[in-house]
Amino acid sequence: FSFLGFFGFAMLVRTLLLLVVASFCHSFPRPTYLSPEATPFPFPRSVTNGTTTLLLDAASFAITTTSQSALLQQRIAMYKTTILPQQSALTPLAGAAPSPSSTLKTLSVAVGSDSEMLNDTTDESYTLTVPVAGDAHLFAPTIYGAMHGLETFSQLVERTLEGQLQLRGCPWSVTDRPRFAHRGVLVDTSRHYIPLATLRTVIDEMAQNKLNVFHWHMVDAESFPFNSSSLPLFVKGAYSKTAVYSPQDVAALVQYAKARGVRVMAEFDTPGHAASWGVGYPAITNPCGFIENTPLDPTVNETYSVLQTLLGELGTLFSDSLFHLGGDEVAYHCWENVPHIVQFMKDHGWGSDYSRLQQYYESQLLALAKKQMPDKQFVIYQEVFDNGVRLPAADVVVDVWKSGGILEEIAAVTKQGYRVVVANGPNGEYYLNDGFGNGDCTSAGCLYVPWTVVYMYDPVISAGLQPAQAELVVGAEVSLWAEEINQFNLEEKLWPRGAAFAERMWSESSLQDTDELAPRLARVYCKMLARGAHVSPIGPGTCEHW
Repeated sequence: FSFLGFFGFAMLVRTLLLLVVASFCHSFPRPTYLSPEATPFPFPRSVTNGTTTLLLDAASFAITTTSQSALLQQRIAMYKTTILPQQSALTPLAGAAPSPSSTLKTLSVAVGSDSEMLNDTTDESYTLTVPVAGDAHLFAPTIYGAMHGLETFSQLVERTLEGQLQLRGCPWSVTDRPRFAHRGVLVDTSRHYIPLATLRTVIDEMAQNKLNVFHWHMVDAESFPFNSSSLPLFVKGAYSKTAVYSPQDVAALVQYAKARGVRVMAEFDTPGHAASWGVGYPAITNPCGFIENTPLDPTVNETYSVLQTLLGELGTLFSDSLFHLGGDEVAYHCWENVPHIVQFMKDHGWGSDYSRLQQYYESQLLALAKKQMPDKQFVIYQEVFDNGVRLPAADVVVDVWKSGGILEEIAAVTKQGYRVVVANGPNGEYYLNDGFGNGDCTSAGCLYVPWTVVYMYDPVISAGLQPAQAELVVGAEVSLWAEEINQFNLEEKLWPRGAAFAERMWSESSLQDTDELAPRLARVYCKMLARGAHVSPIGPGTCEHW
């Protein structure tokens, strides 16, 4: 894929769109009041525009604010760099003549509050107006809504053939807010260690697409890359001494994400997938053949002592209001062959019903977590709900992920009054790691899912929920399980399918036309390339980095 010459961005996008049209063998209908390649992304809740083109002078254009928030001021500085490239990048094509137009001199940013609190209830709404004369104005109740508004404004700015910066379609009026509060990307750093630089890149790209939850599946059976300061033997379960994240690394990444309006939700999955835990603390696990099967031992006091210490440390490092406790895929047969566990079952009168043992463990874990993290609520995988563990609805969100019967599961969980994060679809729509090998898996659940399928899957509509149940779906996530993912191929598996998912999470549910989305997604592809992303194309064409 080559990047040709020094064409203007708008012209190249048009070329790309024509090629995409050819590849789909039919034309894409466009909204009557907007040019698709100039539309903000994800599609705003309310947007109107006109026909006037304004220019920006890279030397004099200013973004001003009265906000005292250091985080917002940092983002404004970043967007000035993004919107206003160096003058050397704006060299006009030979023979190109400048077009007369008015010039926009200032974007004024105002917020209702300078609070830097970021959690699952943060208001992310904003309004943006770009008149044909005078200053542009951005207002948001919070600094994080303002960050989204800055992203929208940056998307409206284009480079012309004459080497100028322009905004087409003025006056613009955008009133916007997300449909779902939880719009996530899961990154697995256990199956492959993912360097911090790559994690920061993913967070940058999430912010560009208005995604707001980085679900950090940090540890799993294969490795324990967290270098705990309170439990130093855990690091023995890492791949190597360098494939680890220190507490300082974690704190820095959490702050990096917060500065971009992205929350970091940590996951330490137990009692299953715990082989790496036992490398440093062998007394708390029951080794059981296949590495993925090894669980924690729920019958020994040391397990809960270790958990209490670890949760206390993690509670201080991760500031988000949600913490993921796992609970999936527990291999009961690994408990059935351990004499002291069999005796524990008999002593409690549970016979051979090992779901009762998991219920016991999860109840102990939730109590410990609430004690060590009193300001947090907890996410658990659907198996915990399915196994009948008594869960306090006010403190628990259920992560529904099993593709088989997932729509029925969403309905069942919300019917019981629990909030839900949807982490998959009936055909693996949200598992973006699938379709690239997956060992010897050839079933439908392992096939590559194209962006069109990701976009058309709406979990609330597909599950046929009643309004009260729909309110309990707090959002969804796409996943990058890392059996076959590392820092070199993560981005192209995530984008642009992650962008299609982002619009499904942000925009009105009535948007159901992949033909209409295609030219807008092509522009997202170009914009992401322009910021240095390694993103897969959706069809033939080219873009210029500008």
